[in-house]
Amino acid sequence: MLIFTNFDIKRYYNALKYDLILNGKKYVLFIAGLFVLLLIVDLIFIMDSYNEMGLYNGLIPEYKKQYNPNRYNKMFFITYMICALFAIGTAFPYLRNRKNASHYLMLPISVLEKFLIEFSIRIFGFSIIFIVLFWLGFKVAEIIFNMIDLSMPFEIRNFNLFHPFTYIAKSSDKVFVTLSLLSYATFLFAGASHFQKNAFFKTVLSLGLLSLLAYMFSLVLSYIFIPNEVSGFEVKILSRKLDSGMLNIQLYFYIIGVFSSLFLLPYAYFKLKEKEI
Repeated sequence: MLIFTNFDIKRYYNALKYDLILNGKKYVLFIAGLFVLLLIVDLIFIMDSYNEMGLYNGLIPEYKKQYNPNRYNKMFFITYMICALFAIGTAFPYLRNRKNASHYLMLPISVLEKFLIEFSIRIFGFSIIFIVLFWLGFKVAEIIFNMIDLSMPFEIRNFNLFHPFTYIAKSSDKVFVTLSLLSYATFLFAGASHFQKNAFFKTVLSLGLLSLLAYMFSLVLSYIFIPNEVSGFEVKILSRKLDSGMLNIQLYFYIIGVFSSLFLLPYAYFKLKEKEI
């Protein structure tokens, strides 16, 4: 078997184009389903915000007469994390059984090119498409909402394409959010490369166990350092501002985001390379 060890941009492009042609229908159906799902979720949240005005018996606060930007942002990040489970957590689908795995590993391209193709589609491509679909779905949901005969005025401001990121004022906060999402995405990607059978469920289970361990570790630290301020299963996190103006919690996530990405991406690559040997 001829094994390529170097990276060739032309070979990478041809292999990427081959993957898009071969799995084009699956990708189109996923994108269409994702758009419909986001449209329905957006419409539900808009209607929910509008219906909240009816709880004030005519004395409606001004801020309730418009769609809250914070709700838009929270909905974006929550839906991204949920949808990423299915888009990124199912990477390397050809490794799920021996027959497809052997055919996939024998493709005349290097391991790095196979790795970058999955990265380009599952992380980079999905993230760009999700940002566009979320914004577009909200716009269509807004049009449908405005077609309804409303008894009370309700304003929906014009959110731009990158509003969940541009709405964040501080650059340090933008880096914090970006690194958190990157860390989450690379964990799912590494899990898909590591596990062969039932990779999706094992990755989700690993994510849940890791979150539980982090919670338990934080709980133990809370009882060790500030026992008088915690009770039961409550976790108390001390937030302090550093000399640079950054919060200590942000610094922790910077470290986790940077080092987890530096570790998990090479780990996913070498697990793929290990399967070829």
